Amino acid sequence: MPASTPPLNPSDVASSLTNAHHTASTTAGTSPPASGAYTGSIDDICACARAAWPAELPSEAWYLAVIPALLAFRRPELIAPVYEYAARVGEDPPQQLVARIKDALMKLWTIIGIPPVISAVPHLARVSPSPSETAESMYTPLTLDAVESRGRGFMQTLYQHNLAQSTGTWGVHEPDFLWLEERVIYGLFLADHSLLGQVETSVVVLAAMMCSGLLAPAEWHVRGMRRLRSRSDRG
Repeated sequence: MPASTPPLNPSDVASSLTNAHHTASTTAGTSPPASGAYTGSIDDICACARAAWPAELPSEAWYLAVIPALLAFRRPELIAPVYEYAARVGEDPPQQLVARIKDALMKLWTIIGIPPVISAVPHLARVSPSPSETAESMYTPLTLDAVESRGRGFMQTLYQHNLAQSTGTWGVHEPDFLWLEERVIYGLFLADHSLLGQVETSVVVLAAMMCSGLLAPAEWHVRGMRRLRSRSDRG
């Protein structure tokens, strides 16, 4: 990585988001706030994340870090006010904004599981534009070979020489789990950049990992984001 490329520090983005759990508990009235607990609104969290968003990341994509945090903390209903806030302050048309959030959800299940993601869908649907504008599928069918090639390519871009080192730790299980990664996790979802780009996808993944306490895989994705930024800086 060139020395001129500033290292990304995703913890700067995520620092305010970890307070969402305290906010959600307080809002639900399930317990009084602990001493020093954050007691602001979801709009406050959105405003804080937007203000802290690093200039080197895609502009106005702050909600791609907020939504994974909320789902990791099992508060899927808060996706609705996040969308409404982003629609008020951002420049994306509502149809494009909801499509980008939906794509983030399609990618998020690979990190936090299906139930939290599916639980968020009705709340997003409640505030989405009319069905006539968004009901069609956004995704183009691909052959299995194309899916595998796309997945393998993005994995190589992210992990480079570290990829074989990582998959080698899987031992006799490597063929099966490499198939899962190349054809499903990456091939079908994380390597699809028709809506969310490579860096934006990595923001979704990294925020979900950090807020789920998955620190070891998060470190791999921090390296991956740095490599993506290095490629971008070189043009």
